[in-house]
Amino acid sequence: MPRHIELLSLFSKLVNKVVGDGIADLLAVECLLRYFDWSIQDWESNTYQNMPNVQLKVPIKDRSLFSTAEDNETKLVRPPGKQEEIDKIVGEFRGSRAFIR
Repeated sequence: MPRHIELLSLFSKLVNKVVGDGIADLLAVECLLRYFDWSIQDWESNTYQNMPNVQLKVPIKDRSLFSTAEDNETKLVRPPGKQEEIDKIVGEFRGSRAFIR
């Protein structure tokens, strides 16, 4: 087995996206930094691009009117048709996203 495949296989055993273990994630980052011989600053400049964002808290009278999908909290299932309206507006802007919590 080629070395990069072996390393990727071992790496996939370290990270668990279901549990979200912070210590394992920190170790994974440390492994990547050592593998690429990067500093934290190198990692940021080589992998991260800050995107503009806005977070709004909009007060509503009755929160029970809104609910999200059980398996995806970024998708609104109630009231019917509202997610489609959000998707239409968001679709006008490249690389954008919006969701209600």
